[in-house]
Amino acid sequence: GIQDMREVVISETTRQVIMRMVREVYFMNALEDAEVELILGALKLMGYNEGETIIKEGSEGNSFYIILEGDVRVVVGKKFLRSGKEVARLGPGDFFGETALVSNQPRNATVICDGTVRAVKLERSAFESLKSSNDNFSKAMDHIAEHRQLKTS
Repeated sequence: GIQDMREVVISETTRQVIMRMVREVYFMNALEDAEVELILGALKLMGYNEGETIIKEGSEGNSFYIILEGDVRVVVGKKFLRSGKEVARLGPGDFFGETALVSNQPRNATVICDGTVRAVKLERSAFESLKSSNDNFSKAMDHIAEHRQLKTS
């Protein structure tokens, strides 16, 4: 479908940038090089346009994102005719979407592009296999939901 149109090919330079960002995401910094390679193999690079919604509050969460370029707005309480409340703005190196993966709860916010955005996406399937094969990763993931809960409230 249309989704697939957004996927972008990853160049070597971009690959280096992604490696660095993955390492800096706090729950992935305990990973070995080989593990980061595994994650890289599972990541998809996506391109979005101004005003596009990447994830929608209340929907099922099946992927996690790290922003490479551009900025997004995180909005809660956005409904058909209500604009919702902006709770955060994220930029390159920031990530979102992990709470739904960890907690199996629906998305807790809507994320909208503020201009052109390039982000890498990690699907639930890849995420689950990393967790089952990797103790470090799994432990770190268990702390995330709580961590995010504290940060946003």
